[in-house]
This record gives sequence, C-alpha cells and structure tokens, in this order.
Amino acid sequence: MGKITSDLDAASVQDTRLYSAQLDLLYNNARPALFAALASAAVLMAALWDQVHQSTLLAWFGIYALVQLPRFMLLRSFFRTAPENRWQKSWGIRYSALTWLAGFMWGLGGVVLFPEQSVAHQSLLAIFIAGIAAAATVTFSPVSACFLPTIFLELLPPAARFFAEDTETGIIIGSVIVMYAIVLVITGKNIYATIWESLKLRFEKEDLVVQLSRHKIRIEKLNEALKQEIAERERLFQQLEQARNNLEARVQERTADLHAMNEQLRKEMEERIQAERLSLESQMRFQAVFESARDLMFVKNAALEFTHVNPAMLDTFGIREKQVLGARDERVFSGDEIRHSRSLDQRALAGDLVEDEHTLSIAGVSVTLNWVRFPLRTPDGKIWGICGIGRDVTERREYVDTTAHANEMCRSPAMRETIVKLRMAAEADCIVLLLGESGSGKDYWARRLHDYSSRSTRPFLGINCAALAADLVESELFGHEKGAFTGALRRKRGILEMAEGGTLLLNEIGELPLQLQAKILTFLDTNTFMRVGGERVISVDVRILAATNRDLRKQVATGFFREDLFYRLNIFPIDVPPLRNRVEDIPNLVEELLESLTSRVGIASKPVLEPKALRLILEYPWPGNVRELRNVLEHALILSGGTRIAANHLRSLRRGDPSHPISANGLSFVIRLDEELGMPRVLREAKHWMIDRTLKRFEGNLEQASRALGLSRDSLKHHMKALGIRRELSKSDKK
Repeated sequence: MGKITSDLDAASVQDTRLYSAQLDLLYNNARPALFAALASAAVLMAALWDQVHQSTLLAWFGIYALVQLPRFMLLRSFFRTAPENRWQKSWGIRYSALTWLAGFMWGLGGVVLFPEQSVAHQSLLAIFIAGIAAAATVTFSPVSACFLPTIFLELLPPAARFFAEDTETGIIIGSVIVMYAIVLVITGKNIYATIWESLKLRFEKEDLVVQLSRHKIRIEKLNEALKQEIAERERLFQQLEQARNNLEARVQERTADLHAMNEQLRKEMEERIQAERLSLESQMRFQAVFESARDLMFVKNAALEFTHVNPAMLDTFGIREKQVLGARDERVFSGDEIRHSRSLDQRALAGDLVEDEHTLSIAGVSVTLNWVRFPLRTPDGKIWGICGIGRDVTERREYVDTTAHANEMCRSPAMRETIVKLRMAAEADCIVLLLGESGSGKDYWARRLHDYSSRSTRPFLGINCAALAADLVESELFGHEKGAFTGALRRKRGILEMAEGGTLLLNEIGELPLQLQAKILTFLDTNTFMRVGGERVISVDVRILAATNRDLRKQVATGFFREDLFYRLNIFPIDVPPLRNRVEDIPNLVEELLESLTSRVGIASKPVLEPKALRLILEYPWPGNVRELRNVLEHALILSGGTRIAANHLRSLRRGDPSHPISANGLSFVIRLDEELGMPRVLREAKHWMIDRTLKRFEGNLEQASRALGLSRDSLKHHMKALGIRRELSKSDKK
C-alpha cells in the first residue's frame, strides 16, 4: 500500500496533465475489460459446472459480480466528476483498490475452484487466470499502482495452490506461474514507461505549440499596437491641424458676431426706449381714463388686494384711497356683500368674465350697481389680477316693496297660507317648487318670493322651458362657446351666468327633455356647469325656483320626468291656489289689472266696473285663472271704450249665454258666433277644447279618444299637431 501511495504522490508531483491522461487511458481500457472479465467469469463457471460444487461456483461468481458493480458505477461517474480537478487522485485510488479486489477474487478462484479430479480442468482454470492476468497487465498498465498489485493478487494464490500439492507437476506449474508473473510485471513496467514517455513527449509538443502560438499572438499584438500608435499619432496631427483651422474660423465668426451683437444691442436699446415711451404714454392714457371715468373701477392683485381704485369709486363709497389700497373687500363692503364680492373675484381670477347686478346700501341710500369683472394677464397669458368696472343703474331698476302690497291684495285664507310658505322659503334660501294650474300666477309669486329673500337686491331671471325648442333650451340655460354648433358665431353667456347671485325661475320645468333634465340635476348638485361646446367648468351662485302646472309624480310614473330630479326639486313645494279657490281676492285683482291695462291700452283713466259686472266675475269659475281674468278684462275694456264696464261687456261670463267660445259643463258645450269672434277662431278653440278634454278623459289613450271623437288615429294626431296639443303617455303606451 505504501508503494501505491508513493507512486500516486510521485505522479501528483509531476505534471497534472500527465496523470489526467493516464487516468483517461485507464478509463478507456477499463470499460471493455470489465465486461470481458465478467464474461470470462461466466464462461469459467459454465466450464467447471460439473467439476466443482455448484454452490461454490455461484458464491464465487456472485461475490465477483458484487465486486465489479462498484467498479462499474465508478467508471460511469468518471467524466461527471470533472477529471481535470483535484478529485482525479481520489478516483484513481478508489478504482485501483477495486481492481486489486477483483484480481484477488480471480486469484482466490484458483484456490477455491481448483478441480482436483481433472487435470484438464485444472489447466483450463490456470489458462483463464493467466489470460486474465495478461489482460489486466495490458488494461491497467497506464497506472503502475493499479496493475502491479493486481498481477500478484491474481497469480500468486494459484501458484501457492500448486506448490501446496507438493508434487513435481505442481511445483513445476507453480514455478511457471511465478515466472509468468515476473514476465508480466516486466512487460507492464515497459508498457507503463512507454506510455509515460509518449505522454510527456505529446504534452511537451503541445506546450511548444502553445508557446509558439503565444509568441505569434504577442508579435501580432505588438504589430497591431504599433500600427495603432502610428494611426493615433496621425489622427492627433490631423486634429491639431483641424483645431488650428477651427480656431481661426471661430475668431473670424466671433468677430462678426461681436459686430452683429453691437448692432442688435443698438437696435434693442432704441426699441426699449420706444417701448418705454409708448408704455409711459399708455400708462398716462390709462391713468387719465381711470381717473376721469364716471364708472366705478378697481384693480386687484392675485391676493385680491386693491392696487388701484378710481376717484368715482372712492366718492361713491365715501372712502379714501389710502384706506383701501393694499386692503381687501372688508374696507369697502360689509355683511353678505363681502362674501358675494369675494365669490365673484375668485371666478374672475380663475379666468371667467363675470357680470353681476345687485343693490346695496351706501350711507343709508340704496344703490344698484352693475359690475363686470375680468382677469388681467401677463404677456405670456398668466393671470396676475382682476379688474372690475361698475355702473350705477339705480334709475333703471324699478324696485317696489311688494310685501305690504301682497298682504293687502290677498285676503283669502288659501292665498294667505301660500304667502306664509313663500316667506318661510325665502328665508331658507332653498330650492322651491311652485305647483298650480296654468294662469294661476306661479311666475308672479316666484318674483314675490325673490323679493322677500336676501337676494332681492340681485337679479331675478326666468325662462319658460315650454316656449323654446328643445335644442335651444340648453344653450339658453348654460350658454355656448363660439363654433359649438351652426350659427354659434360668438360666445354666449347663459341665463344661469346672468343670474349670478340672484334667482332663476325654471317655468314649466315639466316640459324639459330628459337629457336636459340630467344636466339640470347635475347643476343642482354641484352649482357648476359647462357651456355647450365648452371644456371649462363654471361655478355660479344662483337660487333655483321651478314652476309647473303638470302633476310631476304622474310624469315620473309615465317616464316623462326623471325621478331623481323630482326628489331634488320637491324639497319645499308650494301650491298656488286657482282663482276659483280665492274668490275673496278677485275684487282687488280686478282693480289692479284694470289699472295696469288702462295704461297699456292707452285709455286716459281707469273705467268704473258696475256691480252687476263684478257679480258676473265673482260667479264665474275661471278655468283659465288670473290669465283668463286679465284677457276678459282687456276685452271688456276695449268694448267699453274706457268709461264704464257693464254686464253686457262680459257676456261670455253669463250662464246660458256664453259668448266665450267654450263652456265648462262636462263634454257638452254651446257655441254662438258673434261679431267680436270670427268663425275660424271659434272653431279652432272648440276643436282644441274637445280634443284636450277627450284625451284627459281617456288618460291619453289615442285609440279610445279617436273612437269617441269619431276620427281615425292618424287624423287625431294631425289635429293635435296642428293645435299644439301634447299628451301624457297612457298605460298601454308605456307597456
């Protein structure tokens, strides 16, 4: 074992590549030798099957096969364990040890399998062992530590067995085996030395080739480096030459630039002097306009602090310039006016042009001012402040305190209860829904509600949603941008913007299209909107009043009105009673209407109303409410000539003799044509009444209504379109 270890150590001291090559040869020789050895053992077992006890043969073959199994596994893992690394030595030692054990099994076979009865089989066994020993010498010769012990372990046990017979033949055969072992050792040594020298020569040759290649590569690198050095020097020389040329060109360009800059500087100085002169002139003109303007004017910075206030504004508010410059609205306005002014300023500062009209008290005097606020921008478009221009419009604003007048005019309990609700709603500043029949005066009481409220000094505007085409209502409400649709030649402010700070009445809101109802709902929730075709959100402070003569709950049920909008509007509903439920108010109404109609018609003095005529007025049910009363009085005023209104001027109101086109007794009516009403008008109103009453009777069902009127469905639709009659969906239509 010491010899083997020293052999391996010596090999490890030498070039590692030699040892690796030896192991590679050993690996290549060992793979076929292993299978050949197993085959030889099997053939030997078959040859001695009748001469040696079978159990001994099987035991020997099984042990030999078990010894060969780890050799087989070690051979398979040889290249997978990286034969170039430090584990080569370990692999060689393990494989040599297994080879020794396999050789010992062959030598042991020469002892335990020896057939004493047959010389032929003895010779066969000796030949097999000798052959295996020769094969081992050739196979394992690349590593001396592997083949030398194997030869002795294979041949010495059979030789000892023959010597143990102590016969002449046995001694001769044993001696021959020993001599054969010596020959194999010498042969293996020679083969080992030959392999060793050939490997050394091969690697020395490879080293020389590698060194020559390295020298060649080094020479090529030196040549390449020399070429690069020469090229680099040439490039540097060219760069120096180019830099010199560039420097000369830059000096020339710089000289020209200096001349151009001097000329440009001279021009800029002249332009600046001219601009400063123009700016000074503009400032002087602005100062002259600002100081001499009769309109109130102010300028505020981005912090909403006054930077300029013209004398007209100082005189109007009775303040001094040093008191207001650098201050905010608290130095000029008071109470709710501060909040309102600040809201308008913020909108102007956001880029809007804001117009507002409201009345305020200055030194105990009510003054109505129309203000326009707009943003001030730098040349690059950034807003740095706002400018406000106000005009005194007190003379053109007619403001009448209607509180006492309304109390005096309305004596009926129903109307007094309505007025109480109006006052409560006015104080709450909430959305109010006015309900009542057509002509009952909903728009009149909406104006009264505005007059009762804290917004009474600000605008009151109204829009009749039924009087405009559906495609125009949105533009009227929200306004539009230039080019938003065909005919939009400029930007238009909507009625919502014009009612800033005041009250807006949406009359006949039940007529709004569903799409516009959704936009109204969004505005009520956010107080913001966008103009038609616009991209910027606009915020306004407007109180919304709504009025309708329709049953909105029924409209919701039939799908003509949004349910969510109805609940948003129905916060504080107020029913305006019809004229037939407030008979006590009719005399006062007649007096007021006659007074206004007299001046309108152009009569010098108000006529006297005879008691009989008044009695007819009081007895009539007035299905058209106040609007009908006004029309009847205007008609009677014209007939009377402006002196006295008698009963015969009100013939349309007498029972059984209705010159009024239509009587209100169920579905029957009497028509009498007189000289005051032409036949086309009487027939048109009669058809309108008949179709309208029939549709209401059958809840809008066209089939039933057309059968009752004796018309086809298409004819009924034609008459409805010509007369401007709208219907609500019936239950069958909804299905």
